[in-house]
Amino acid sequence: MRRSVGLVAAALVLVSSACTSAHGDQTPKAAKVAFELISDDLDHPVQIAPIPGDSTGIAIAERSGLVLRLSTKDKTTEELIDIEDLINSKQPRGLLGVTFSAAKSGGLFINYIDTQGDLVVGRFPRPEKEPLDENSMSVVIKIAHISRNDHGSQMAFTSDDVLLISTGDGQARTDTNTQSAQSKTTLLGKALRINTRNPTRYEVPQDNPFVSQPPTLGEIWALGFQNPDQLSVDQQSGRIVVVDNSSSVLEINIAQSGQNYGWNIMEGSSCRTPPCATQGLTPPAISIPRTSKSSQIISGGFYRGAHFPNLAGQLIFAESESGRIYAAKEVSPQAWTYTEVATLSGERISALGQGAGGELYAATSNGSLFQLKPE
Repeated sequence: MRRSVGLVAAALVLVSSACTSAHGDQTPKAAKVAFELISDDLDHPVQIAPIPGDSTGIAIAERSGLVLRLSTKDKTTEELIDIEDLINSKQPRGLLGVTFSAAKSGGLFINYIDTQGDLVVGRFPRPEKEPLDENSMSVVIKIAHISRNDHGSQMAFTSDDVLLISTGDGQARTDTNTQSAQSKTTLLGKALRINTRNPTRYEVPQDNPFVSQPPTLGEIWALGFQNPDQLSVDQQSGRIVVVDNSSSVLEINIAQSGQNYGWNIMEGSSCRTPPCATQGLTPPAISIPRTSKSSQIISGGFYRGAHFPNLAGQLIFAESESGRIYAAKEVSPQAWTYTEVATLSGERISALGQGAGGELYAATSNGSLFQLKPE
């Protein structure tokens, strides 16, 4: 059983920020954001998610295979799910994410890398008093991979309770000729859209963009991704964010049905091998050069909380290595700017998310969880 966390420590960190355009120009701008330490007893959290109908709890997925409920009221945790035995201990990805169906009977969904190195989406009933183990899980879909790289990651339900799943192109980083992201006959390198209302099997929604175009696979909703390991849906606006942490460029895509986001023809807004045919390819809303092999963009979704009214409706994201947190907004069609609003100094951010009230939480790879509050 997982331990309970009762100790709470407050950590207030004053930060400054800079106004940053999509081209990287900076103008100093003051900001006052604090990080309140909620817990320092987690194990590499990888996703923070609200729990439908639970106003005082958030779900935390840990890479080791545990899903926890953390009470925002008394700062204690309880174990919801344990799938540690299903995950290869030598596989660095482990548990990737957690999401909840809005339907009470819909259950809880996780995705993870299994002992064979394949991507699995599993369904659990809603946990009651006791934590659930792998015996309570049914497999929704399993997608084979031929390497340990680029599996994709998070899932999210749309407002009509249809599940979106991101998948990486599944190739080794040294394979520059991979075509899986552009192929419509494989589920790799895609955003998939499936209906999970049938408890025994998933169904392909008939309004998916390629459903009547065989041999194209009907599950495909969007394509052209290398490593789309962040996916979120803004329930208020319906906007879907897919972050593709690809080889040389970190991308934020405001994804739409049927669109092609370019990999492996393009990376960011540029041809990988100029010249290239870019007709029909959609560039990212924001692209940032990768500064190190471990650098990633971590998405926190569109802010819908009350603590920071000036950030309402803006897309929150972080750069994992620096601990810098940004807010982005669309200033004109396809033109986005972003502003640094906080820095979690000396920490590697591994997850950003919102609770039921839309307030922001940040988790670090060393096991700490913070709530962002006005200083």
